[in-house]
Amino acid sequence: MMNLIEFSHDLLAAWNAHDLDVIMDHYSDDFEITSPVIKSVLGIEDGTISGKENVRIWWRRVLDKVPDLKFTFHDTALTADGSMLLMYKSSHNGKTVASAFHFNDKGQIKREIFYS
Repeated sequence: MMNLIEFSHDLLAAWNAHDLDVIMDHYSDDFEITSPVIKSVLGIEDGTISGKENVRIWWRRVLDKVPDLKFTFHDTALTADGSMLLMYKSSHNGKTVASAFHFNDKGQIKREIFYS
């Protein structure tokens, strides 16, 4: 079983460095994300982007638009099915937000549902 705290801090450190290569190392090639931000900004009805490269393009856009974006660890929990919930604070709006991560057998994130 992975160390959730270590994984969480490592992922947030990559995000805070705005290093997309390191960020993307945490995700599988068939990664999929669902977010209300995707729905509101891109107008995609279900708020979902699929495929690691498509998500990379989206996140590059986000990081370019919010160059001072930083996240602060709040808490994490493991669900019965092996998924992880990561709660963190966003510098963009000061809100505590959460991501539910589902992992593949290599320990990479396969699916993320973002809650804001």
